[in-house]
Amino acid sequence: MLALTEDALVAHEPFNIEPWAYALDGLAELWFTYAPALPQDAALEAFDNVLRRRTRKIFLKYQPQYWLPPLRGGRLVIKDPISALSSDWLARNFALEVVVLVRHPAAFAASLKRLNWRHPFEHFLQQEMLMERYLDPYRAEISSKRRSSGSAYTASSSATWTATRTGWSGNTRSCRVIPWPSSGICARPSDWGGPGR
Repeated sequence: MLALTEDALVAHEPFNIEPWAYALDGLAELWFTYAPALPQDAALEAFDNVLRRRTRKIFLKYQPQYWLPPLRGGRLVIKDPISALSSDWLARNFALEVVVLVRHPAAFAASLKRLNWRHPFEHFLQQEMLMERYLDPYRAEISSKRRSSGSAYTASSSATWTATRTGWSGNTRSCRVIPWPSSGICARPSDWGGPGR
């Protein structure tokens, strides 16, 4: 919905750590990598490469921009829920207008179950700066989910949704991070004019 205009170009999940993905130029090794904890010069350069469209790994293979760099013009819309916990870092360092689309927790849980996705909670616990800044109140719950079998989607998805929401919601006061309910955009896309309409 955010990139339906003719001049918009969608970049896909620069923080994704799958082998085919950009993974912030290899710096992101954990899901929901917390960018402030990375070596800053390298992280800033890696994300600058995204903004300058210098890597094809931010485009999906079915996008012509993956194959043809001259087609990488237009307004860049970066779709990356994995970077949600680094939204303050992105807004501060790159003067971005960060829009966080907030899904209802039940819709989030249903998607995880339908796609059979399980979050490796140890990835949160291995990021001490992230835990200290945002997730420490949930440390016991996150630790218990790490030890669970992973079959309890409701509890697991609830913990993931709460952790990511806690992280980015703490950023809305200090920088340009704008939460927006995705259900509202989906129900009435014509009303979406974006922040500052």
